[in-house]
Amino acid sequence: MSTACTYDLSSLVYSERSGKLLWRSQYTESAYAPDGSVVHGPAKAPLPYYKLAMAPGTFGGPSDTLFVEVGIERDPSWRLSIPASLAGGS
Repeated sequence: MSTACTYDLSSLVYSERSGKLLWRSQYTESAYAPDGSVVHGPAKAPLPYYKLAMAPGTFGGPSDTLFVEVGIERDPSWRLSIPASLAGGS
């Protein structure tokens, strides 16, 4: 999942607010749930998910390097589920 705000493109900070874990913009009031959905605007678009690969022979670079296919967004049904204990649920 991208950790750049879809509104202002700033790097997001993971923090707790009112007992909930959120990804928050450093410059606006935009906030996202751990799954990337918008909790509070001005952001309107959720955080996109991208395909990750460890294939240095295909992409070039050293072994054990994680590559992101930027621009190829994954379908929401592909997303891994987040256990409630990690997502701030009870």
